Amino acid sequence: RRAVDSLRGVGADFIKVYNGLSRASYLAVLDEARRVGLPVVGHVSDDLTASEAAAAGLRSIEHLEGVFYECSTVGDSLR
Repeated sequence: RRAVDSLRGVGADFIKVYNGLSRASYLAVLDEARRVGLPVVGHVSDDLTASEAAAAGLRSIEHLEGVFYECSTVGDSLR
């Protein structure tokens, strides 16, 4: 949350997230960015599905990470 506020303070147009964030940190970034009106784009966290990330507010998924798992009938086992 502090990172989002800091980036907003220096005039960032958006936040880019990466897949190494924990589920809690990733969701906190999305929540705080929504609160302050900054869009979030980037990678899907290893701890979330692409659908969860999109539902939480991720506006764009880089490299379609996580999407392929959700398109497979055996996606959970592949993950």
